[in-house]
Amino acid sequence: MKISEKLGSKWYSDATEKYCYTSVVLSSQIRQRELSDNLQVRRKEAEIEKRAEEIAELEEELGGLDVTNLNREMTRLNSDQEKLLAEVSALQEYMEYIYRG
Repeated sequence: MKISEKLGSKWYSDATEKYCYTSVVLSSQIRQRELSDNLQVRRKEAEIEKRAEEIAELEEELGGLDVTNLNREMTRLNSDQEKLLAEVSALQEYMEYIYRG
C-alpha cells in the first residue's frame, strides 16, 4: 500500500470521526433545547392554571356581578353627574343674576 493511500485513509477516518462527534454534540444540543422548551411550556401552563384559579376566586367574591356592565354603568352615572352639576351651576348663576337684579 502506498503512503498516500494510508494518509488518505487516515484523513478520511479523522474526518468521519469529527463528523460523528459533531453530530452527537448537535443532537444533544437539540435535545437540551427541546427539554428546556418543554420545561418552559409546563411552567407557563402552571402559571395559566394559577391565574385561572385566581380569576375564579375573584368572580366568586363578586357574587355573580358582571364587572363589564358595572364599569359601563359607572361611566354612565359619572356622565349624568357631570351634566347635573353643570345644570346646578347654571341655575346658581341664573339665581344670582335674578337676585342682583
